[in-house]
Amino acid sequence: MSWVERKTQFLATRLTLSDSQKQQVMSLYTASDQNTETLETKLLQARRALRDATKRNAPDGEIDQLATTVGFLFGQVEAVKAKADTAVYNILTAEQRQKMDRGYGGGRGMMGGPGGPGGPRFPERR
Repeated sequence: MSWVERKTQFLATRLTLSDSQKQQVMSLYTASDQNTETLETKLLQARRALRDATKRNAPDGEIDQLATTVGFLFGQVEAVKAKADTAVYNILTAEQRQKMDRGYGGGRGMMGGPGGPGGPRFPERR
């Protein structure tokens, strides 16, 4: 089962999603997954480059640049995920939003994060 299916199932159970909502959630998170795939690959490469730079005693300026790249890419991944979470939140009924706001999303924030459904998703999510 993919993370998209697991997350959809989790939300469906916790929030009693309709069949239509389940389909929309699957679609939104599938698109999010596709939109982050290239970014996550670049992020993994940037993290490796930073690790390698520390091992070879690279100059501070190079380490700063590599760390900035890692931060930028991580921010881009988080933005894509947050936009998908926002779109999912917007398809919920008022009652479902109340449940979500009370913490049925798990983990950090509204829809997950480290320790919650769907996060962190790289590199092990596939």
